[in-house]
Amino acid sequence: RQGLLRDVGEALARDRINVTAVNTQSRHDLAYMRFTMDVADVNQLRRALAVVKEVPGVLRASRG
Repeated sequence: RQGLLRDVGEALARDRINVTAVNTQSRHDLAYMRFTMDVADVNQLRRALAVVKEVPGVLRASRG
């Protein structure tokens, strides 16, 4: 959906997750986004994934 990248980025920023790179592709009405971010530990990574999953329109978030 339009604005999804912005919404994911804002959700991560609110949680003070530093995003260092983003790669996006759209295929068949789906957007695939790969975020590179700085996290201190596994707990912060879990929190970042949980935050992204809460964004409307996100179907899945996982560690790549």
